[in-house]
Amino acid sequence: MDLNTFLIFVLVCTGVVFQAGHNLWQRHILKEGGLSVKVALIAQNLGATIILFVLCLILWSRHGYEYFTPNNTLWFFGAVGATTVTSVYIQWANAKARSLADTSLTAPISALTPGLVTITALLLGEVPSVYGWVGIILVALGTYWFGLGERARTSRDILRPFILFFLPSNFYSLASNEQSRIKKETTALRLSYGVALFGTIGLISDALVVRNGSMIFGFLLYSAFLFVFFVIANRGKVANIKNKDAVQLGVLSFFWTMHILVVFSMFAYAHIAYVGTLKRLSIVLVAVGAYFLLREEKALKRLPPIIVITFGAILLGFDGSMTKVIETFAP
Repeated sequence: MDLNTFLIFVLVCTGVVFQAGHNLWQRHILKEGGLSVKVALIAQNLGATIILFVLCLILWSRHGYEYFTPNNTLWFFGAVGATTVTSVYIQWANAKARSLADTSLTAPISALTPGLVTITALLLGEVPSVYGWVGIILVALGTYWFGLGERARTSRDILRPFILFFLPSNFYSLASNEQSRIKKETTALRLSYGVALFGTIGLISDALVVRNGSMIFGFLLYSAFLFVFFVIANRGKVANIKNKDAVQLGVLSFFWTMHILVVFSMFAYAHIAYVGTLKRLSIVLVAVGAYFLLREEKALKRLPPIIVITFGAILLGFDGSMTKVIETFAP
């Protein structure tokens, strides 16, 4: 079944809105709502499990067992396993980073995933197109610009290409409360770089789930396992959730599940690189939303390099070498 290119674009962008909403709302409830990272992760995966289970029951009643039979059993369950394992880190690191620092600070690092995939393609002998080279340069320059805006304090800092990994050069002259804030931001940024790295594996495994069986069933297994995992990681403690907290966690689950349903389903109809890079549009929405909704004062100052990073990531989506490498692993 084919979908019109424009419709795919609209659907992915709709999913991107849900993705940005999840990002912003998770930051809000962790910062303002006082909820813990583990409670947020338990709730979003529980909500996804319930919604996907209901959808599975509906599909079962209409199509029977055959609907859930994988096209390729090994690839399907292997992909579910891979995307679940990588998501243990990705979900935890994203939530932890958002609990430590502004979401407009950590979200742009996720846009590095397409660049990492393209570099992998280069190492495997695929020569990037003009779009690819320009995309790599823009992502690199945007990230460097972003880093300088956050950490450059002296002229020596201009020569530190991985500036976001390190404490600023004036760190020890800062007041103790400022040092504490900077340490939290640095930890959050390091976690976000890890998310970008694991995202290269997750991008391919997510697509393999969709292309080798029922997406609803695959991500039901994924959500159910993550729910159980984070419950165990929380040592089985049941938080004393108030009605207000339950509503907030329900909204979080809704945004998360709709993002999965809308964006991931498009892997069945479009190139993985195309869908994967369009997802990066969410960081622009996050930066704007962080300023107007979360009152992050630095968000607008971060927006110009974020736009450069996003534009570079989109160009990488049109690079043939990136598409070819991804399609090699996820035909």
